[in-house]
Amino acid sequence: MVATTARAAIRIHVSDRVRALAFADNRIIILAVPRQDAVPIAHPGLTALGSDIEATRRSDREGHLYDFGLGVASSTFGVRTSDQALRNALNNCAGYEWPQLLAAAGCRILEASPARVIVNPIGRIEVFTPIPLPGEQTAPGPHTHFLPALLAAARETPPGMELAQAYASCLIYDPAKSGIPNDPH
Repeated sequence: MVATTARAAIRIHVSDRVRALAFADNRIIILAVPRQDAVPIAHPGLTALGSDIEATRRSDREGHLYDFGLGVASSTFGVRTSDQALRNALNNCAGYEWPQLLAAAGCRILEASPARVIVNPIGRIEVFTPIPLPGEQTAPGPHTHFLPALLAAARETPPGMELAQAYASCLIYDPAKSGIPNDPH
């Protein structure tokens, strides 16, 4: 399944290995795979991955993809950019863990506001909306949060949504945060 808008894109490959797990009175759905199908991503720190040939939009495949090396078992988080100044800054930070990366290039990342790319065993999400600057409101709709306190906790799911160790979380859908009105039926 593929959906693309001007603000984001998502591509999901649903197989018989994907499980939909419900939380909060069946209002929140987590798509998960058996942990053995979630091959750990072992990029230690910021890693340049080259041209993003898997980009959902053909026009984005020339952009260069960088994985932040967050150490989450089954997913990567990074940015894609064609901005040469940002590429230079990121290349100079190769191998940096995320706190060091933010200290060295965080301002440049905010200024360039590159596409954020999340890849996991069932697909990818690409967010194109601008990253709000400090003090600005996050725009409604697709966006990402790179929150140090949450990253330091090294959790795959929010508190209260713990999965059995047999599963790895790939995607969380919360209709309350989707902007889609609730269906009372």
